[in-house]
Amino acid sequence: MRADAARLRWGTKGRLLLALFVPVCACLSWYGFTATTNPSPAVGWLAGAGAIGALFLQAHLAVYRVHADATGIKERFLWGERAFSWDDVQKVEAIAQRTDGRTIVRWASTPEEAWHIIVHTRKGRVSVHRWMTGVDDLIALLRTTQGMSTYREAATAPVAREDPSVKPVFKPSKLNATLNQVHAGLVLFKVVVFVIPLTLVGGVIAAVNLKVAVTGNILIDGVLVALLPWGLGFGVYKLVERERGRRFGSSYARPPLGAQDAILTMAAAMAGPLLVWWFARQAFTGHQPVDLLLTVGGAFFCWLPVAEVRKQLRER
Repeated sequence: MRADAARLRWGTKGRLLLALFVPVCACLSWYGFTATTNPSPAVGWLAGAGAIGALFLQAHLAVYRVHADATGIKERFLWGERAFSWDDVQKVEAIAQRTDGRTIVRWASTPEEAWHIIVHTRKGRVSVHRWMTGVDDLIALLRTTQGMSTYREAATAPVAREDPSVKPVFKPSKLNATLNQVHAGLVLFKVVVFVIPLTLVGGVIAAVNLKVAVTGNILIDGVLVALLPWGLGFGVYKLVERERGRRFGSSYARPPLGAQDAILTMAAAMAGPLLVWWFARQAFTGHQPVDLLLTVGGAFFCWLPVAEVRKQLRER
C-alpha cells in the first residue's frame, strides 16, 4: 500500500459478531419447527429470515471496500460501486462516542480520537469507523493536500473544509428529539405502572407478615410500609447531592439521575433484600437450585443501588 493511498474494509471483529448471529438464528429456526412440545412455525420462519438476512449482510461486509488515493474515493458494494473526486468533498466530520448507561453519546472530535469518520460529498457520504481497517491511513490522506484532484494556490485539505449547507450528522433533528422524548415517556409509564402497584402490594404483604399495626387498617399500614423505602431512598439522594456539591461544586450537586433510572434503582433496592431474606434460608435448607439462583439474583439487585451511589460520587 502506497503512503498516499488508503484501503479500508471491515475488520474481523465486526464480521465475526454478525457471523455468530447466523447459527443462533438457524438453531432457533430449527427448534421452532421441530420442538416436541408446542412447536412454533411463526418463530421458525422469523428466525430463518433473520439467518438469511445475516448471511446477506455477511456477504456485503466481506465485499465492501473503500479505496482513497490522489484521484478521490471509491466505494465497492455487493451490488456495485461509486466514486467521488476530492473536488466533490464538502465536509469531513470526526465523531467520538461513548456509552452513558443505555445511551450512546456522540460529539465532535479530532480525527485521531474519533470513532466515526464521515466524508460528505455532493453525491452522497462515506461513513467509516474503527471496526474497519485502514482508518488511520484515510485520516492521514484527508489531512494532506496531496489527495486533491486539482492543485491550485487556494486549495485546502478535505478534513479542513466546512460547508455550512451540510448538516452535521451528530446533531439530532427535532423529529428525532421528539421521538426520543415519546419513547422515554412510554418507558417511564411502563415502569410506573408495574413498579408502583408491586410496591403497594409488597407493602401490604410486609405489613401482614411483620404484624405492623400503626393505624389498624391493613391497607393504610401497607401503604406506610411501602412508602418507607422511598423515604429512605430520598434521604440517600439528598446525602449524595450534598456530597456531590462538596466535591464538584454547587453546579454539579444534583445527581444526573432521571426519573426512570431512579425508579428502577429503588425497585432493585427493595426487591434485592426481599429476595435474599426470603430465599437464602430455603437455599441452605432445601438445596434447590432455583432458590440459590433467586438468592444470587437478590444479591445482585442489592448491589445495583450501591453501584449507582458510587457512580454518582465519582462522576460529574
